[in-house]
Amino acid sequence: MHAVLSVIIPASNEQDYIGPCLTALFASPAPGAQAIVVANGCRDATAAAARSYADVAAAAC
Repeated sequence: MHAVLSVIIPASNEQDYIGPCLTALFASPAPGAQAIVVANGCRDATAAAARSYADVAAAAC
């Protein structure tokens, strides 16, 4: 069985920083890494930026 790394990332108005954060996560050596981005109440494109990554399980705003 392979271990899976799941990371929950709370984010609000972080469109400039969510991309580098996710890029670093997915560059990690952990197999099957996935992210769940909780972008609650944001007024920018944080959720859309997160959704552009294939390994993001969910991103809502």
